[in-house]
Amino acid sequence: MTAVHAAQPFTIETTDVDNAQVGVPYAFTFRANGSIALGGVDGGENWSLGGSAATLASYGLTLDAATGVLSGTPTRAVKGLLFGITADTPGGGQSDGAVYSITIVGLLDFDSGPLMGVDTSVEPGATDVEAAQFRMVAHGEDIEIKTLKFHGLGSGSDTFDISLVKLYRDSNANGRIDGGDPLLASGNYVVSEGFNPTITFSNIGYKITWDSNTPDTNGIADFLIGYDFKATVEPARTFRVAFESIDDIDWDGLTSGLGYKDGLGGGDQFSLNQSVVTNFIAETVGFKPPYRGPVLTVAGTVPLQPTLFVTNNGFLSDSQNALTESETTALEMIFYSDSGHTIILDEINIFDSGTGTAFTHIKKAQLYVDIDKNGVLTAVDGSSFASATFSGDKVTFSNLNISVQTPTGLATDPAAVHLLLTYTFENDVPIINPPLTFQAYIPSGTEISAHEQVTTNPASIVMPILYGNVLAIVDSPAVAGGTGDGPFPDSAVWYDNDTNGYVSQGDTILVLFDTNLASNSSATVDDLVFPVVGDNVGNGASISFPGGNRMIITLGASPILTIPGTFQNANKTAGSPSGINLKNSVPTIVSVNGKTAVAAQNNLDIDSATITSSSTASASQASSSGDTTTGDKVCLARRATANSEVLENLRLFRDLLLDSWFGRIATRFYYFLSNL
Repeated sequence: MTAVHAAQPFTIETTDVDNAQVGVPYAFTFRANGSIALGGVDGGENWSLGGSAATLASYGLTLDAATGVLSGTPTRAVKGLLFGITADTPGGGQSDGAVYSITIVGLLDFDSGPLMGVDTSVEPGATDVEAAQFRMVAHGEDIEIKTLKFHGLGSGSDTFDISLVKLYRDSNANGRIDGGDPLLASGNYVVSEGFNPTITFSNIGYKITWDSNTPDTNGIADFLIGYDFKATVEPARTFRVAFESIDDIDWDGLTSGLGYKDGLGGGDQFSLNQSVVTNFIAETVGFKPPYRGPVLTVAGTVPLQPTLFVTNNGFLSDSQNALTESETTALEMIFYSDSGHTIILDEINIFDSGTGTAFTHIKKAQLYVDIDKNGVLTAVDGSSFASATFSGDKVTFSNLNISVQTPTGLATDPAAVHLLLTYTFENDVPIINPPLTFQAYIPSGTEISAHEQVTTNPASIVMPILYGNVLAIVDSPAVAGGTGDGPFPDSAVWYDNDTNGYVSQGDTILVLFDTNLASNSSATVDDLVFPVVGDNVGNGASISFPGGNRMIITLGASPILTIPGTFQNANKTAGSPSGINLKNSVPTIVSVNGKTAVAAQNNLDIDSATITSSSTASASQASSSGDTTTGDKVCLARRATANSEVLENLRLFRDLLLDSWFGRIATRFYYFLSNL
């Protein structure tokens, strides 16, 4: 396809090129002005690297002369390699050249060591116990290992039972800590939120050397994690080290000057070359990482005191929106026993620390077995097996009778019991801003009761504070009352503020929505619908939003509304009982969580408020819950006095008159004449 070029001088437009990484496929497209072929496809130029072609080829990159794509899989690292490129238009009429710089960073492989140990027993007080072997391989350049972070698993206390954790270079690659292995770093486990002890080796500074002459047989380095156990560690406790996350490593390429925490950068927005990667080698079980060492079990007689461990696998709580009347996962719990006992879980006390109140706002709390062990309630998890009782913000599950037996004494044991707590919220939880929140937590092991199956001895509970997500109640489920999922008008009440007995200027109509509205909501009369022919709210009527779920319409001059009677969709002729609604959606009326108001599925009847002499109510005084005394075919305004029996009889006569169609028309005509 022939390219169509602009009249301006032909130039290469690319300003920078993306950097690359050894072993990672690379592709970068150069662009020139006017190089949009017919149909909108780049092309038509002739591209050349000239004398730079051989240099780039030595790094594994070549240029396609027809497309201007530089591509390949780089084989070695380089920093700031300069190369020139030229492009000319078809036929050689115009040409341009440019010089660029490219950096290629090396690649690091991470894998379990070839001589990773097997599950074994250890003696209390043992030192330099091989907890794991790991292998790292540098490709394309020398690589400096800066930081490694490991996680402690098992029923033992990594922070209290292990006196020292050491990182060795396994210089003879035999999987054993011996005299020839240099110590690179040492430290102790620390515990973050949840049962998640970690140890971070920082500023390691170990260089893995790569030689371009033998690229496939060098750059290999094995490492060992060693444990020193305290003499006081209890028998049957288990320990295991794991490399859990791709973020738990940091390294730098010593030729390129880039590292794993860096981005590759570049100038082409269409390029996919963005980040430095580490090549985590998949294990035989089919996942990468975590990489885990063998289970180390402390030798000795199983203690008489059974121990139940509770964790959430280091889960860090987050904020999550929730709906009223909806069931939401509130807390994940994992139970496992020491290797020598079967423990029966009897009771769990869970507390809620949010701004809402569990007893008032939570309809029910239930427990499920997390069968798929993903930490959230799914269809796979089946039905709940326990419901709670409430006392304020305390949620109690009793008589559970759950058997916990984990032969390895690890949270990762298949026999560990995974439970989920769910909340189902009441339908009347207030929707406010900021929203009410609920967060389940277990403060300590004293809130859990369990016993050993055979001896019935009480079990010791070992656990951190467990926290669930912060659940914020932001909305109610979509209900049939609205034409969409936004707030909708739910009721309307007329207030005879001047107590003159008929609809007139200055009276108000209180419209209550199904949920609270944002304080900046606004509307005009044009946003309203009055289905009865001739109805209106008068000239100069206004609309305000005083807060909560309220919208107030203040009637203007000469309003026409028929309040007595009940509006019927089938009866919209002039003089029929009045109705009201919104016109479809109104973008200026929004709920506290930002949803646009919609019309109610059915037009609303405009009811009337009863006003007494002791309290002359108005729409602005009505509560956000809409708690007003209403009722059709009652006195439009009633002020009871001790000496007004005649007036009362006249009002009763008027009510009877209003029960007939003719009477309503006659009364409406009277009101019309009186306003002239």
